Amino acid sequence: MASKNPTWATEMVVPAPDITNLEIPNIPEFPHALAPKGDATKVLVVIPTENKNKKDLIEQVFDQNKPEDLELHYETFKAESDVGEQPYDLQTGLEGASNRIKNAQNMLAPEKAAAATTVILASIENYIQYHGKDGRPMQRPIDYGMIVMHNVSTKKTVVRITQGVTLPLVYVEEARKRGFEDVGQQLHGCVTVGQVLKERDSSLDKANWHLVLAGKSRYDLLREAMLGMEIPW
Repeated sequence: MASKNPTWATEMVVPAPDITNLEIPNIPEFPHALAPKGDATKVLVVIPTENKNKKDLIEQVFDQNKPEDLELHYETFKAESDVGEQPYDLQTGLEGASNRIKNAQNMLAPEKAAAATTVILASIENYIQYHGKDGRPMQRPIDYGMIVMHNVSTKKTVVRITQGVTLPLVYVEEARKRGFEDVGQQLHGCVTVGQVLKERDSSLDKANWHLVLAGKSRYDLLREAMLGMEIPW
C-alpha cells in the first residue's frame, strides 16, 4: 500500500450531501414514564457515546441554544450503533445514529426519565461514502458526520449531515480488507479507516485525522452542522 508523507494535507473539505428527500427514521415509542409538566420544563438530554469530544460538543450546542424557560440535564453512556466500527454509505450512517437512539431509550434508567418532563436524544455517527451513484467505489471516498436528534414527547426527529472530508481510496480499501460484520452487503466494517491511517502515521488521531489530512477538525465540522440544526425542543 502506498505511504503518504506524515505532513499529509492531501485532502479537501466538500459540501454536505443533499438530504431533501431523505426518509426520516422511525424511532419507537419511548418506553418510560416522564414527569408531569410543571412550572419548569426539565429536559434530559441523552448522549449515547463514550467519546468525550462528542459529549462536550453536544452539551455546548444545547447550552448555547436553549430557550430561557428550559432546565437542561445531561446523561451520557455508550449505546451500540449495530452497524460495525466503520459504517459505509449514507443509509448505514443514518441507521447507525438512529440505532444508538433506539438502544439508548431502552438503556436509560426509568428513574432518570421520571425526573424529566421530556427527553431529547442526540446521536452522531460518522460514515464513509464508499459507493457512487453508479454503485461503484468512488475514486475519492468521503467521510461525513451524521447527526440525529429526537424528542420523545413531540416525536420530532431532525437530521443533519456535516460537510465531508475526502480520503485516498487505498486506505479505505485496506480497512475493508479487514472484514465486515455483515458479510453479504459489506456495509458494516470491522475496522475504521481512522485506525488504518493511524497505522501508517502514528502521529494521527484516529478519531480526528481530518485535521491533518484536510486542515479542518472533525469536531469543527460537527459543530458547524449542529449550529445549523433546529433542535427539537
